[in-house]
Amino acid sequence: MTDQTLVNYFTQINSREGLFLWMCMLVAFLLGFIIAYLLRSGKVRRLKKELSEARQQLETNQTLLTSAQDQLKQRNAELQEESREKVDLMERLRGIEQNKDQQLHEVVALNQRLEEVQATNRTYSHTIEDLNKQIVALKTQHEQLSQSPQNFVDTTAGSTNAAPSKEVAELRERLNAFETSLSRLSGENQALRSDLAALKSQPTVSAPIVEEDTNGELVLGNDKTVLYDKIIVADRDKDVLTKIEGIGDFLEKKLNSIGVFSYEDIANWTPSRIEEVTGQIGYIPGRIEKDNWVGQAALLLQQEQENPTPRGFSEGAETSTPGEASDLKIIEGIGPKIEEVLKGAGIGDWSALAAAEPGRLKEILEDAGDQYRMHNPYTWPLQARLAAAGRWEEFATYQEELKGGRE
Repeated sequence: MTDQTLVNYFTQINSREGLFLWMCMLVAFLLGFIIAYLLRSGKVRRLKKELSEARQQLETNQTLLTSAQDQLKQRNAELQEESREKVDLMERLRGIEQNKDQQLHEVVALNQRLEEVQATNRTYSHTIEDLNKQIVALKTQHEQLSQSPQNFVDTTAGSTNAAPSKEVAELRERLNAFETSLSRLSGENQALRSDLAALKSQPTVSAPIVEEDTNGELVLGNDKTVLYDKIIVADRDKDVLTKIEGIGDFLEKKLNSIGVFSYEDIANWTPSRIEEVTGQIGYIPGRIEKDNWVGQAALLLQQEQENPTPRGFSEGAETSTPGEASDLKIIEGIGPKIEEVLKGAGIGDWSALAAAEPGRLKEILEDAGDQYRMHNPYTWPLQARLAAAGRWEEFATYQEELKGGRE
């Protein structure tokens, strides 16, 4: 009905009014078209400008990405080189330790030889003293015989000269024999002294370890702690002093060097003893009292008495291999999921992981998914190499320096 009304309305309009109406509609249409065109042109220009800026930003980001990838490759190469250098340094350190142990064994052997030489020297000295006393007695007897030969007259033979002359001759022969023996022993004594000087002058470790006191006995010098640490300290029973808060490995060695080995010793310290120990180990005055070493030692001593453990046993010390060679989770930075990924790529034990290049490990992780790309595998081969070689002490030391498998 409405459409018919509109048709009737337009048909009733005369031709002039209809033409005017159509002209107005045409003008309105043209104006709307022009406005829409202008608006679209402005939007197109804005979008083109944004597209150009986006392309420039994309090129810049690609340049930065390329630079970052180059830097990453360079850093990966540096990390691989550092890992190799670290392995070489640890090998050299191990060789130095072995050489040091060998030198210490040589020192011990030389000290034993020195003790034997000195014991022989003392024996010869006693023998020489005895011979000197016998010589003095023989000389005195000889003088007495020379002054009163008539005491040896043989009354039965009727001769006053035969018996004394024979006795004097025998005494002179014995005196000459003793003098010959004395000369021989003096020569041997001089040779032994020369050997002793040669032994002392032989190079050992950085400083001489053995000294002689005024009685010719062997003693350890106060500033010569190498043998003391290796032979005396290492072989005696001692508590783990690092359990006391404030005592680290360095202070524990310093305390051992002055004869402090047990909680009981520290628990019984008096103020004067604390002051003495502070000076001997070169520690900060008042720090021992502040950290309450005495109280901590008494508590540890009580705990040890209630739950005794064998002396010389360090809690947490490895007594055997920590795990099977196929257990990759002992490597710092590797969890169960990463272990599955590596074994799926053919890396099933420590030896295979030690032989793998860090770059290949990184590719395996990237291929496994985005959740593995954040992991850094560049220390894993070194850890695996130490584990495969059974060098657990170095392995534990190296892992203490890592954080999440990263240096």
